[in-house]
Amino acid sequence: MKQLPTLASAALLLSLAGCRGNANAESTSASAPAGVATASTANASPGTAEPGFAQGQRYAYALTSTSKVAFQSQGNLYDFDLSGTLELLPVRVSADGTEFRASITNGKFQSRVPGSQQQFDAMTADLAKAFLFTLKGGRLSDVTLPKDVAPLVAGVFRSVSSAFQVARPAEGAATWTASELDTTGEYSAEYKRASGPRRFEKQKRRYLALLLPKGQPKPAVDALPEVVTSRGEVQTAADGRVIAVKLDDELTLNRAQTPIRTRMTLSLQAGDVGRANMSDAELLALRSGGMRLAADQPMPSGVSPAVIDDAKINGLPFGEIVARLEKAAKLAPKASAQSKDDPEQVAQREEHARMFIALGATFRRQPETVSRAVAKIRENSAAKYDFIDALGAANSSGANAALIALAESGTSDVKVRTSALISLSRLENPTTETAAALEKLLDDEAVGTQALYGLGSYCRRFRERGEVERSTALGRAIVARLLSAKTELRTVEALRAVGNSGFVGALDAVRPRLPDPRVLVRAEAVRSLRLMDAPEIEGILIHRLVDDSVKAVRLATLDAIQSRTPTPALVQALRNSISTPDPHVRYRLVELMSRWLDRQPELRSSLELVAKNEQEEKIRELAKAAL
Repeated sequence: MKQLPTLASAALLLSLAGCRGNANAESTSASAPAGVATASTANASPGTAEPGFAQGQRYAYALTSTSKVAFQSQGNLYDFDLSGTLELLPVRVSADGTEFRASITNGKFQSRVPGSQQQFDAMTADLAKAFLFTLKGGRLSDVTLPKDVAPLVAGVFRSVSSAFQVARPAEGAATWTASELDTTGEYSAEYKRASGPRRFEKQKRRYLALLLPKGQPKPAVDALPEVVTSRGEVQTAADGRVIAVKLDDELTLNRAQTPIRTRMTLSLQAGDVGRANMSDAELLALRSGGMRLAADQPMPSGVSPAVIDDAKINGLPFGEIVARLEKAAKLAPKASAQSKDDPEQVAQREEHARMFIALGATFRRQPETVSRAVAKIRENSAAKYDFIDALGAANSSGANAALIALAESGTSDVKVRTSALISLSRLENPTTETAAALEKLLDDEAVGTQALYGLGSYCRRFRERGEVERSTALGRAIVARLLSAKTELRTVEALRAVGNSGFVGALDAVRPRLPDPRVLVRAEAVRSLRLMDAPEIEGILIHRLVDDSVKAVRLATLDAIQSRTPTPALVQALRNSISTPDPHVRYRLVELMSRWLDRQPELRSSLELVAKNEQEEKIRELAKAAL
């Protein structure tokens, strides 16, 4: 029985899709998060017992949950229901928090993806295994999981534990916020009093961080999951005990090579309460035999990359994978004329997603298949672009060499060469060989621009993994292209590569382009500053936003600002600019203010004024949605 990779970790979901930065000038725009504004923070102390839970009592909850993982525009990879009875037994209740023993009885998985039910059935027994979790002041502190539990079940245990988080309001507060943790990472949660006694609406506003191993660099802001929708409700009893939870969250991971959309619903409804005890010996055995993880610590996969790849391939031979992808490519014109919700189209997208993932894994596990795929590409297969993308997703030495050969080929058409270069540019772990290949193609009339964009991304990735000398060399090469650019087009292309790189050594070369009379050059110059880490960048951006009256430049400035950490100076610049006469700029300002609202509550008054006085309906409604 092949083991399914865990669904609970965003980091592993990113790896399943081959997380990449964008290949060309990377866009930083994002839709404003849905939700309401914060009025206050929760008043719970980080070290208090959970109200209403007593030692020596057993608390039962009816549990239902639905989890879905889909590759955007392709269909569902996983889609399953879970039901059972959650039993909680407080084993330690003190001022330092409440520790629970938990288990799921009568647990059952039901998969909606054809051919996968047997794998879920094999994990059912794991649901009954006991685990521990601790809540301190309404926030998840840690979990202790059985060491031999299936990764997906471990994710279920952590999801259930995090569902009991509830931030209690300060007296009289109508809305309040709290930082909480789930199986993806740390997020900002917003609460509102709901109709009915002791009911609270709960909504995830945005993610602040991913669960990552210690020492691993934090991802860029635009690499964090985006909250598409979030709806929740928590109800407590008169004594403060959580008696009902309903959560419905949908996220997207847009920095993946194939963007991922996930949706999880969870419902807990309190049932019987009875007497129960756990001996010290039983508790000691559970603690010593389990794996304790802090709430902000990721779950070790415990599975080798080869095992995960084998699970992705699921026994399918290379020829069958290729045949299915070619069939899907031939059906694509027909599919475009049908509704995306058509059952036939949904099934075809799901099939395509599974075959694409299986092909990338096959290239790693069976390197000899790389040459067979290249032959298919050269034969003009209907699925040739799928094969090229899968070679990039494989990120193996053989696959990278094949992409280099395709990019350099004088006999391949420009679209194939460009596609190969895009896949190379997106490599999360570029090598000396792939960097040299991109540099070699810089002067190629057909694909040189894409090679330049790719080198910008490589410059940033080498720097992020500590290879400063190599990163600096690439950054200087990009600066040289900017300094030697003779036309507007070449200048803009070089500035976009600088934007991908975040190379602060390019600042002196960018400065003269900031007041350039050519609007497009001026806009790309300011946008190129978005990832640079230098004290003076903030002042430059504020100056461009306030003093440049051209719409395109101001919009580019907002693109750059939204990639940065909000500071009082940037927040004030947004507030000062909200009365600008251009409606497009006002719309983007409101978008960004909405996105920053949970971290900068002083923006609330500005949004209230927009919601009240704005003449443009779309802008007015956008501000209202943020409030």
